[in-house]
Amino acid sequence: MKTGGRKKGSLNKRTRELLAHATAGGELPLDYMLQIMRGEEAETSRRDEMAKAAAPFLHPRPAAVERTQTPRDLSGLTDKEVDSLRPDCEGHSGKPACRIPSIHRSTSSDRRSG
Repeated sequence: MKTGGRKKGSLNKRTRELLAHATAGGELPLDYMLQIMRGEEAETSRRDEMAKAAAPFLHPRPAAVERTQTPRDLSGLTDKEVDSLRPDCEGHSGKPACRIPSIHRSTSSDRRSG
């Protein structure tokens, strides 16, 4: 357990000085962007640009999600077993869940007829 030092999330001396200097000089850039975005005077395209520019400061991006499942090896399955895994795609053509590729195996009869 940490007992001393600066509290988590508190600003260091340099950041406090920069913030004080910026606020003493007038309006902060983020405040300006929000003012333009919310104002009715500016054109919609300009308001949209201000919203895009301000968004990263107000809404953090979601964290990346790590894949926890490994792909299943289907090479040892029979055609019937693979078909049982295939989703019912009737009426859903083109959806990613319906794109399980067919597995073609060569059998001894296929080799003789070729």
